[in-house]
Amino acid sequence: MNAQNDRVTPARQMEVLQAIDALIRRDGWPPSYRELCEALGLNSTATIHYHCGLLEAWGLIVRGPKGQNRALKITTMGHAALELAKLPPSSVI
Repeated sequence: MNAQNDRVTPARQMEVLQAIDALIRRDGWPPSYRELCEALGLNSTATIHYHCGLLEAWGLIVRGPKGQNRALKITTMGHAALELAKLPPSSVI
């Protein structure tokens, strides 16, 4: 297993999803991968691409066609996941 896969957790994807949501709310448009890197303290846009791929596979975001900038959209299921993340753990069960 490589070092990147060792750090893949649902919590990390939730951080990425929350950052996408926060940047959309702040700026009024989807962030670039570089802006997500800056918001999360990462150096590699490839890492963001990887996490966004997982979020998309899980149905939490959709990405536009390859090469299209600022094409991230949070799905209805993604918004539901964000709302669940706000609840205290005992409320989720």
